[in-house]
Order: sequence, then C-alpha cells, then structure tokens
Amino acid sequence: DFLTTQDPFTMLSGGFAGGKSSVLVNRALVYSMYVPGNLGFLGRLDGKSLRHSTMQTFDEMVDPRMIRQRNDQLGVMTFKKEYGGSKILYGDVRDLDDLKNIKFN
Repeated sequence: DFLTTQDPFTMLSGGFAGGKSSVLVNRALVYSMYVPGNLGFLGRLDGKSLRHSTMQTFDEMVDPRMIRQRNDQLGVMTFKKEYGGSKILYGDVRDLDDLKNIKFN
C-alpha cells in the first residue's frame, strides 16, 4: 500500500526487517525515473541509521550507472538525464524546520 498510495505525504513505520527501506527505495526510484526533474527526500530520525540501512539498501537496488552525481557529505544525488534527471536529498529528520522551505515533489 505504501508503494502505490496517491497521498502526497506518507510515512511508513514498523518493526525490524519489515521491508521499510526496500519499499522506500522503490518508491524513490519510481518517482525519480518517471517524474523528470523530481526533487525527493529519503530520511530517518538518525542520519547514521539512514547510512547503515536505507542507503545500503539503495546501493544494493539501484545501478550506480544511473547516478550522475552523488555527495554523501551533503546528502544529495542526481540521476542522469536519461533516468529522469531527478534529485534526491537524504539525511536525518531531527529538525524538520530545516526541510520546510524546500519544495519537494
């Protein structure tokens, strides 16, 4: 349901090994490839947890040849034009005020 919902803002939570990271990466990939120029965000409360789980899952599921540029220090990646040319920001969500002025698609 999370993967196919039409709601503009969604959240998925649950227990260990419930597939949260996999479905989040799938959703981010679909939006990045099929909504050209999309700006998305992958986040977790803790940035270290994001790097150790969600971004590891991202690296396993997404062919690195699709990515034009990636900067893990800044938490930003851009897909090549032939894969949508979209951008994904990623990081922690400890302070949501940091994200409120960004126009995500």
